[in-house]
Amino acid sequence: MEPKGFAPIASINKPFKFQAAWLTHDNFRVFLESKWVKSSPLVPLLKKVGNDLQEWNREVFHNIFKKKRNLLARITRVQKSLAEQRSRDLIKLESKLCKELDEVLEQEELLWYQRSRIEWIRDGDRNTSFFHLSTISRRWRNNITTIEDINSGEWMFEKDKIQQHIVSYFQNLFTAEEQQALGPLPTRIFPDFTQRDWNCLSKPFAKCEVERVVFEMGSMKAPVPDGFQALFFRKHWDLVAENVYKIALDALNGKGFPENLNETFIVLIPKVDTPEFATQF
Repeated sequence: MEPKGFAPIASINKPFKFQAAWLTHDNFRVFLESKWVKSSPLVPLLKKVGNDLQEWNREVFHNIFKKKRNLLARITRVQKSLAEQRSRDLIKLESKLCKELDEVLEQEELLWYQRSRIEWIRDGDRNTSFFHLSTISRRWRNNITTIEDINSGEWMFEKDKIQQHIVSYFQNLFTAEEQQALGPLPTRIFPDFTQRDWNCLSKPFAKCEVERVVFEMGSMKAPVPDGFQALFFRKHWDLVAENVYKIALDALNGKGFPENLNETFIVLIPKVDTPEFATQF
């Protein structure tokens, strides 16, 4: 199976997603420090920084694949010239371009590794093709092109109809039925809390607990709608910690819960290999 052996997937409007390859750029930290405001609320700040990063990616970091093609073309031309005539300047230029290409190849590998969601990587090997194929295969597995209405037997192919059908199914599935009266709860079936247990549960939340949770999260697990994975916060904890402490401790202590903070992506997980009905998710 070749990386280019798949039919193209229809383009969609993709939300912002932090790219781990950006961390390899020498000026990334300087740029982030110039945009980050420790006194700002975290949710709107992340949205603003995300927009700034997209612009920085276009103007400074540039497209990895385009840089790779340009470097390969320049190296080929230099090597052809060296085959005809030896030159100290050309040798230095070739060495410089090869070093730049190595950096771009590492960025490319990191990009496909992040997109592939593979949890392991073999040190010392370039697994770009493997991660690329893993990403494309996962996208095809996750792409719902058609679904059958289990009641009418009608097959739906249009994206809007499929979306409406699935949303309707899960809305009906999770709609609360008529609530029945509950009887008295049984007593004396659970052990009593000791004073020590109660003191432990009721003690104030601490910053160290917030930090521990952040650093126990998977670095490249699926991001929330703001596009920032745990990797971003862990790599720049000295810069972003106060903003995270503020929003987390305020929410835990009942001092306010920012709008959109709890938003997330809803993902359909198939129960079978080739699902055909909404009931099979």
